[in-house]
Order: sequence, then C-alpha cells, then structure tokens
Amino acid sequence: LVTIDSLGEILSQKSYGGSDSDYGKDMVKTDDGGYAIISYSQSNDIDATYNHGSWDYWFLKIDSIGIIQYQNSIGGSGEDIPQAITKSLGNGYYINGMSASTNYDVTGHHGTDWTHDFWVVHIDSVGELIWEKSLGGFNDDIGESIFVQDENNIIVGGKAHSHDGDVIGNHGSPGYSDYWMISLDSLGEINWQKCYGGTYSDYGM
Repeated sequence: LVTIDSLGEILSQKSYGGSDSDYGKDMVKTDDGGYAIISYSQSNDIDATYNHGSWDYWFLKIDSIGIIQYQNSIGGSGEDIPQAITKSLGNGYYINGMSASTNYDVTGHHGTDWTHDFWVVHIDSVGELIWEKSLGGFNDDIGESIFVQDENNIIVGGKAHSHDGDVIGNHGSPGYSDYWMISLDSLGEINWQKCYGGTYSDYGM
C-alpha cells in the first residue's frame, strides 16, 4: 500500500502479508480516516492468520497511518478470490468475488471442486462473517463488482458460463459467458437476476 502526493512522490508505503503470496484487490475509505482492504492470500502467518487452504478472502482494516486494526481470513479449502468491496449502509462491508470451495465458510456451492461461483459475503466492521451466499450454476461463474443501492438491493455483477442453477437466460453458446447481474436482499436472497450478451463471451467488470 503506497501513499503518494499530487505529483506522484511517495509519502509512505507499507507491505502486508505473510510468507506466502498475498495480493491486494480493492479498498474503501472508512469513516475514521482508515481503510478497509480486501485481498486474497495463501499465507497463514505474520499478518495473515487462519488460512483455510489455497486462496482465501483476506480482509484488513487499517488506521489512517496504515497500522492493522483487524484482519480475518474467510473461505474454504478451495480457491476463493475476492474482486470488490463496498461499505454497507448499516454495519460492515459487502464483498463479491469467486469461490471454488465447498466447506468451512462457504456453503451452497453449485459446481464441481474446480468451478467457481460468485461468492458474496457480508462482514461486520471487524471482518467477522454475518452471512455468505454462493450464486451460480454448474459451470464457471465469476463475481467482479458490487454496489449497494439500499440494504435490500445489493447489486453484484460479473460473468456467467452456467445455464442452470441461479443463472437464467444465458445467451452464450457452450463455453462462452454472459454478463450476469443480480440484486440481493439484506439476507443475501435473490431479488432478481438478468443475463446480458450474445452467443459469444461478454464480461461484466
């Protein structure tokens, strides 16, 4: 994490992680002047604790000078990679990404142990899980973005290869994807879902 001035000169920098690979993905500023950061991590030591196996969602809350206040690893023994974080209008944060896990924090996975679902999580202000939801079908479905319209309209987007499960109306031929958009309520249940695209690959980012 690097802080730069208006001319691009480095004011401060700090590294976070453990002895394995740790990749930052997205962050939001918090009301106390710090930041909530989502990354994916394989580490199980130093800054990162309790990795479930392979990649986990790794949440960091830092203060205004970059010191870790809270951190938590969320996921299962498969590959769990977050893409986007946003603040809840109430308590905590929402995260969207992808998961191939079927255990630990991850429930309701639709595919095999090598295909991904959208994995949407609601965590509190210290990174503890409030609820989680696997969204998708038998094939690869990759969550990329998240936006809170209101607490009963959490909008998530990405790409869907599936034509079953939660995915209805995919235009893509086998092996191709549609942009897939979903509205969730405050408990993670689907309000509506919509596929956009044609017969070839269309990616929501």
